[in-house]
Amino acid sequence: MMMLEEGKLQLGDPVSKYIPEFKGMNVAVLQGPAPAPGAGAAAPPKFYTVPAARDITIKDLLTHTSGLSSGPNISFWYIVSRYIAARITAVAEIAPTSFGSGK
Repeated sequence: MMMLEEGKLQLGDPVSKYIPEFKGMNVAVLQGPAPAPGAGAAAPPKFYTVPAARDITIKDLLTHTSGLSSGPNISFWYIVSRYIAARITAVAEIAPTSFGSGK
């Protein structure tokens, strides 16, 4: 919210403006009927994807309406942490260090 007050971002900004990997997200659509609750060890449900009608916005993230999962399998913060790790790795691959570690 501080960045909003400072004019550094707007609630309507697409997240992809700051994290390009969020451009062109897809939406999972259940294929066939959902398994009945308590069905036991039935096969997991199958999904197909379709393009999202619009990009996820900052407001969507703040109001928990982005569609990103928040369960034990994947979450927004997991995606962000992977993005940051990938960026650090990319920099480390192209930027040599000034001196050897521990020297």
